[in-house]
Amino acid sequence: MDARETVARAWCEILDVPAVEPDDDFFALGGDSMSAIRLVSQVESELGVVFPLESLFRDGSFKEIVEALEQSAR
Repeated sequence: MDARETVARAWCEILDVPAVEPDDDFFALGGDSMSAIRLVSQVESELGVVFPLESLFRDGSFKEIVEALEQSAR
């Protein structure tokens, strides 16, 4: 499974939303610090990558999170 699919699935599950768009912001959709920790933990576990929590707080858009994860995997 790739980063986009993994983050999208976890995002929808954690925020209880049906879908995610590239410009959606995690915190604007109801995310908080606890749900951010859940997202980071789940993505790290499933992809086997390091997902710095700070990157989520710096720019919580779906597109930016996926791009950061894809770059760290290279």
